[in-house]
Amino acid sequence: MNKVLKMLKHSLIVLFLVYLSEMCYGVSVINVNSKQSGLTIEIFYDITGSNEEDRFNVVLFCSIDGGNTFSTDLKHVEGDVGYNISGGFGKKIVWYVLDEMNHLIASEVVFKVRLEYLPEEARTLIFVKGGKYIMGRNSGSFDEMPAHEVYLNDFYIGQFEVTVKEYKKFCFENKYLMPDKNIAWNNDHPITYIDWFDANAYCQWLSNKTGKKFRLPTEAEWEYVARGGINSNNYIFAGSDNINNIGWYKSNSEGVTQSKVGNLSPNELNIFDMSGNVWEWCYDWYKENYYEQSPTNNPKGPRIGKLKTGRGGSWHDPAVPVTYRFYMSSTAGSNFMGFRVVMEP
Repeated sequence: MNKVLKMLKHSLIVLFLVYLSEMCYGVSVINVNSKQSGLTIEIFYDITGSNEEDRFNVVLFCSIDGGNTFSTDLKHVEGDVGYNISGGFGKKIVWYVLDEMNHLIASEVVFKVRLEYLPEEARTLIFVKGGKYIMGRNSGSFDEMPAHEVYLNDFYIGQFEVTVKEYKKFCFENKYLMPDKNIAWNNDHPITYIDWFDANAYCQWLSNKTGKKFRLPTEAEWEYVARGGINSNNYIFAGSDNINNIGWYKSNSEGVTQSKVGNLSPNELNIFDMSGNVWEWCYDWYKENYYEQSPTNNPKGPRIGKLKTGRGGSWHDPAVPVTYRFYMSSTAGSNFMGFRVVMEP
């Protein structure tokens, strides 16, 4: 059957402001309209009343029966759609219709635009295009072997490690206790002294605030990002073969327990501190020979275990490659252990 896209007539655009995760008075979406351009449809809109720092998640839906039923959120779109969209004028979404459905023949098409306000803690996420890569290596520690192929779906990951400032807000809103340590917390440093369950509680808080699924990265996701994802240059460390360019570790930290996030250069995905600064909790249970039986698609680690995995190295340790695996009790915290978050699309 030939794919068909007929010219739209009197296209009707309907705007829904469905979800606001925090109070955001005065924000409006105006001047919403659409036009056909070849085999694509372009949707235009403006966001007014927002502050310069405000960010939104914009999702597009389509109905071809006058708005009685809508598709799931459209995937083959680009432009001012998706995560971390700022306010302002001249927003444009391009929908590649025939990549989404076999045909579109309708005299009236209804679009639904969903606008979700993003709290501050969820704004520094980087989209990671999924794909295949070789995880582990055959010349490292036993638990890094064997090198094996892994396929991952798309996801988002924190551009920075979770900071003291962000964790303080989580504690304040949930009456959760900050780590009981007699130290002067620096708001721009990564939070430390938190155990695996603390990190998961933070992810659940973000999930509740945004309506999105936040969690810790799996080991496979973490290593894929540290390697640079589809932009990988196959560096030893996350973004360079020279650790001093991208990471704080034992030889250059001068005994400083932690450093301000994002102080050195990022990796190929514009993500900071994946090598050094602090170790980062991962979702997985640790098992020394897990790679011998790991599934190819989106591995999540063993079903049960006694220890949790961490990745990346820290100020306290010699520099380690992106393949290196660390483990620690899930109830332990230290001044060299932190975390970053993942959000599912």
